[in-house]
Order: sequence, then C-alpha cells, then structure tokens
Amino acid sequence: MEACQRQAQLMLSNFLVTATIKLIGLTESNNEETARKACLDILEMKSLISETVEQATPKTQLTDKNIQTIMRILTDTAKDTGQSKNEQKNQS
Repeated sequence: MEACQRQAQLMLSNFLVTATIKLIGLTESNNEETARKACLDILEMKSLISETVEQATPKTQLTDKNIQTIMRILTDTAKDTGQSKNEQKNQS
C-alpha cells in the first residue's frame, strides 16, 4: 500500500511539474486574462509547487524573473480592474 502511495505521488509530481511549466509560459501571454488566470493558478498551487520544486530540476523552479512577471501581471490587472469599476460608476 505504501509503495502505491509513493508511486501515485511520483506521478502527481511529474504532472505538476509539467502543469507548472505550462502555467509559467502562459504568464507571458498577450491575452491579459489568460496571463492573470495563469498567475492565480500558480498561486493556488503554491503548496503543491513547494513540495515539487524540491524534487524538480533547477530549470523548472520559479525564478526571480518568473515571480516578478507574476506579480507585475497581477498588479496591472488589479489596477485595470479598479479603473474599469470607477469608469462604470462615472458612466452611471
């Protein structure tokens, strides 16, 4: 039973690495909504990523550049969303 659990954990960690790499790539998307959702998904997966990053190769780890990109996109999106709500209030 323990061996099956380890095997399942290993399989999950492999998929998690692949998903994380794809999400990091999506943070560079030209579509702001896609980039924003990718950032949120990465943040939601934080605990799973933390466990997997320890086992991953260095090229799959979150770099300072990736973290800065995530934070920039989330900040820009928050600013844009705030402006849109204010504009809607002014138009009403």
